[in-house]
Amino acid sequence: MQYQVTSLNLVVASHADSDHITGPVPAVQQFKPKYFLNNGLAGTTQIWQKLLTAAKQAGTQGLIARSQVINLGSVKLTVLPPPPGMKNQNTNSVWRLVQYGSFRALMTGDSETPETKAWLKQLPRLLSDRSTCTRAFTTAQRTGTGLADWPPCDPRTL
Repeated sequence: MQYQVTSLNLVVASHADSDHITGPVPAVQQFKPKYFLNNGLAGTTQIWQKLLTAAKQAGTQGLIARSQVINLGSVKLTVLPPPPGMKNQNTNSVWRLVQYGSFRALMTGDSETPETKAWLKQLPRLLSDRSTCTRAFTTAQRTGTGLADWPPCDPRTL
């Protein structure tokens, strides 16, 4: 094991696109986590079915994302479900704010401009800490979600 992982309590899929759920399949098979958190929108791919089968065989309980804080020992995970009215898997990405000590990382899946703007409007305080916010722009070129659309994060932290 590369990272000496011995157990896994929670697996989160931001959304059901294959590039976001292929990795969790062997993790679910090997570690049999207690919970699988997702946006509640069924995927349409074979890998989605493979993940669901692995979770069922592992006895993993499915959870649909809702606004909540999950405490995982010294790590705090704030879950932000997709805002209402989003149209596709990407804009229905589950956001996760991971906090460990003074470190904070905001993981937004493949959220696009409509979802980002909705969250900025609804939760400006949570998302406004420039010094500790990290966001990976996995779809920046394809979707047009760039730094200009993401004012809370200091580009030097990306």
